[in-house]
Amino acid sequence: MRKLQSDVVLPFLKAHHRFIEVLVTKFTLKRTRRGFRLSVAFNNKNLAVWSDLGKREVQRKIPAFKTLSEKYQRELDDFLITGKEPFYLFNDSKFPFRFASGGTLPIIRRGHKEYYGFFYRDIEPIGWNIANGGCDSLHELFNPIETIERELREELVAFNCIRRKWLLFEAGEGEIAARPEFLNIRGLLAKQYPRLQLGEFGIDEIPLKWLDGPDELQVTFGNRDEPKVSGCFLNINAKDFGIEIDRIAWITIDPETVLYDGESWGSTLVNSPVGLFEVDRFNDLVKSESTHFLPDIFFYDARCYNEGKKHIKIKVENYVKRMVSKRPYPFVKAYRQAQAKFDMCPATRGIVLRYLSTLDVRPKDKFDIFISFCSRDEQLARRIFKYLKKNTNKRIFFSAETIHDGNWSRQVAQALESARKLILVGTSVKNIMESHVEYEWRAFHLLSISESKRRILVPVMVGVDPKTLPLPLRLFQGYFPKNENQLQSVLPKLL
Repeated sequence: MRKLQSDVVLPFLKAHHRFIEVLVTKFTLKRTRRGFRLSVAFNNKNLAVWSDLGKREVQRKIPAFKTLSEKYQRELDDFLITGKEPFYLFNDSKFPFRFASGGTLPIIRRGHKEYYGFFYRDIEPIGWNIANGGCDSLHELFNPIETIERELREELVAFNCIRRKWLLFEAGEGEIAARPEFLNIRGLLAKQYPRLQLGEFGIDEIPLKWLDGPDELQVTFGNRDEPKVSGCFLNINAKDFGIEIDRIAWITIDPETVLYDGESWGSTLVNSPVGLFEVDRFNDLVKSESTHFLPDIFFYDARCYNEGKKHIKIKVENYVKRMVSKRPYPFVKAYRQAQAKFDMCPATRGIVLRYLSTLDVRPKDKFDIFISFCSRDEQLARRIFKYLKKNTNKRIFFSAETIHDGNWSRQVAQALESARKLILVGTSVKNIMESHVEYEWRAFHLLSISESKRRILVPVMVGVDPKTLPLPLRLFQGYFPKNENQLQSVLPKLL
């Protein structure tokens, strides 16, 4: 691969303090019980791409790129999407893949509907893209989950002008608000839109729940195996010669929330349109192999457009004209010549197809116990889940372990209908009032009073005064240990 080296494609040691994607020409995929395991190895001698120009330089130097990429894409789709073979070995010294990027497919609940959330991209690959990007350190290459979480928080900015709040993704107090890159974006937004008075806004949180994917990653650096990464979706795309590690995030917003593309170049906000696509409609288009996707709702220039299909083309053209002066001419020319300007980018299509391939793969499951919690209390809830799993043969719904086909709302509804006990886990009233948690325990409570079948709701609240609970929850016997150390005495009572 030495002939690929240039100013924008450097030896690994010279590039690993920047945006970085290591070039690899060999990797192995193995089918596991739940999904797939990717094994990839590299060392200090590997070349690395550290800019978008570097990516294009590599692609230009790959012989017969179009023919080879289509061939390898068919092989990868046959293995990852439709195939049954136990192994797949890629080994081609003339066709390097970029390892690794991390991305998030957001599924956004707005009102009573669920949408995919995508960003518009006007440079190749042109079209709708997920929140993704390359690793920015050696540590992130070993664990791209950190890239995923960073990129989502950097790219998807949200605020609510009615509540006068910046909306952050379930951080600890001050944790995200204090990070310089996020403070910088909020400062730039406040300066660009003085009419909104964003500088006076407080901070609140957006409910965020990660779907643990079925796949695993094993990185070998030199002669050392790094810790295995699990709970992700492998997204390997030959057409973009990229290896991406993705996750799916469920995000809840209210109709007054505005979404904004937070990517910036220095003091310039990219401000690309953010589109919302109703999940069922979008899935049907994907299955029909469509290359034209118009949003139901989109956000642009700090405004919401509810009639997305009607206005999106005009606003995208406005966006492209604004960016012309900042794009090298070949990028602008490629956009003007593109036939499918509203297609999905390859990485987006890859994760959507992987996600859809997990849907409806099992019959409807029934559960005895439903554990409800918000992401801030996941470790506490997991402790309860592990104890119950070890000490009872009851079937337990614990979303981080149990959701298997990606359709979160449907599986939650089915599990709530079948469960006879709901254990509500929390460390504050605020946590159990997060929208998806409140939905779970209120729905279960309604089922308990509307059916003849006996249902039991058990609050397990650590460090919470039971008198502060919402009235419906005070009707049930619960457990209120003062701290997590006292939880051990409570666990046997849950049996």
